[in-house]
Amino acid sequence: MPILILVLMLLMHLIADYCLPARLYDMKQRRWWIARTKQILAEEFTEPPEGESLEDSALWKRVGADYLAAIVAHGFIWSVLVHIPAMAYIAWSGLGFSSGQCWMMTIMIAALAVLHAWSENNRLNKLKSNAWGTLFFHSVLVGVSYAWIEVLVI
Repeated sequence: MPILILVLMLLMHLIADYCLPARLYDMKQRRWWIARTKQILAEEFTEPPEGESLEDSALWKRVGADYLAAIVAHGFIWSVLVHIPAMAYIAWSGLGFSSGQCWMMTIMIAALAVLHAWSENNRLNKLKSNAWGTLFFHSVLVGVSYAWIEVLVI
């Protein structure tokens, strides 16, 4: 049964990264926010004043870092979805969580959400990685999480 949990965790990783994020994928990219801001400014006929860049506009100052919120949201969604198979197994098998284990699971989900968001930002905005490198890193995160859950609970 534990190997099935690992397979389901990897499947949830693929679903969360490649099947769910249609609109969120665009919103995770800074260049999408730049294009959207330019479009809004063009529709309002309010070009930035001469000599002022897009980054200096009042609209950009409001939405300039919104891509980071989308990345963090995606990281959280990914982390929770990846852990659903393990949490379901623990709940249905009667193993249960002690309060300490529950806190450790919460910390693991939060840590993986942060690491996932960091790797997505490196791939999409800093262009420091490609899809294969990110896929490998995410798979390693799933493997580490599975190993930790197996030691802790299963």
